Amino acid sequence: REDLPNTAIQNTIESLAAELRTQTMLNAPGPRPLLQLETRFQSFNERFLNRIVDTAISQGKILPTEREHWRNQLEKDFDTKTAQLANAKPVLKTEFTRQFSNSSIAATSDSMERTRRIQSLVQDKMKNLGHDYDRARQEVKTENPALFASMQIPTLLLHLV
Repeated sequence: REDLPNTAIQNTIESLAAELRTQTMLNAPGPRPLLQLETRFQSFNERFLNRIVDTAISQGKILPTEREHWRNQLEKDFDTKTAQLANAKPVLKTEFTRQFSNSSIAATSDSMERTRRIQSLVQDKMKNLGHDYDRARQEVKTENPALFASMQIPTLLLHLV
């Protein structure tokens, strides 16, 4: 699962722990190798905690403003808090989904068919009778009121009329 640490991270932790044991067993001269290993381990731990928090934020499980709170919680009780984050329900919607009802698709289809029919009738009047577009459309509207009955005038045009 993507909520849990992946094997590469676990392998790195095990590798650092093995290196620490080796350095301790060999009683390496001076504190320098041990200090370098401890610094590397702390750096890795910081990146690991940041990755867990970033993943929870990107999945919408926590808010970005809760970053520091969760970082502190993970440092105090890692096992419990990672399980909590893994099982948390999203508090934010992070994906966009577009849904259409069948009625809106049917209405759009009807509207498009009606528009094609009107345009065809207008074109015929312009071609056969030599009318300009406005006159041809007005005649089609007068002769076929049912085609225009369910049409809606855009709100912007209502303000202009």
